[in-house]
Amino acid sequence: MMMVTHVDGLIVETIELDDQRYLEAVSHIQEHGLKDKITIHHDDALHFDTQLLQHAPYDCLFIDAAKAQYQKFFEKYTPFVKKDGIIIVDNLDFHGMVFDIDHIKNRNTRQLVRKIKRFKDWIFQHDDYDVEYYAVGDGICVIQRKDQQ
Repeated sequence: MMMVTHVDGLIVETIELDDQRYLEAVSHIQEHGLKDKITIHHDDALHFDTQLLQHAPYDCLFIDAAKAQYQKFFEKYTPFVKKDGIIIVDNLDFHGMVFDIDHIKNRNTRQLVRKIKRFKDWIFQHDDYDVEYYAVGDGICVIQRKDQQ
């Protein structure tokens, strides 16, 4: 909502899995008269039928979802980003744990952090993309196709 109220002509399309968050978002979108600027789908983004996307291709894809699945999200939705568009991936440091995996005591957390690190390493080594990392918040990467800049 902040983005569409501060950027002229911006249209957002988003997918929300959680029932409560979806209902809350729909309520806020309606309450603020933003139905023409925000399209929200209630689904699991990994299983979402991409034929239902209404505003592709996109100038920007923002991935802030199940961190262990970042590569799957990236691979599924990047084809819907314009050739000169950008992909932003949020929360890549996972509270700094990515830098000190060996000291994580909880097994599940350690596995999650390893998956985040694998994605981070994979995207930085990918031949088709340029990646800029920003130590903002919990770490953000801005990604762009190399051949389309």
